[in-house]
Amino acid sequence: MIMIDALGVSQHADKMRGDIVAKIIGRLGLEKTMFEASNQRISEWFIRQYSPKVNLCIDHSHVLDVECIRGRNSGSNHAFVFGPSSFSVLK
Repeated sequence: MIMIDALGVSQHADKMRGDIVAKIIGRLGLEKTMFEASNQRISEWFIRQYSPKVNLCIDHSHVLDVECIRGRNSGSNHAFVFGPSSFSVLK
């Protein structure tokens, strides 16, 4: 697997280099690439463009939000990921 650093490719959501991302995925395949997603907006962009199966390198503090987005949730209901009984333990 090859990880693509965000610098110059996806560091800022308003300046996404979708053309570069598409070329990388086109040549290497989705399963062999991982993209650094420095914030939630970037993660959402990758998931919308390339499906929930896209490999993302994210900060550990964003894991729940990204998994909610992958599950087509709004990103704010963490009980959706864990289930109601597990979520009460985390509070």
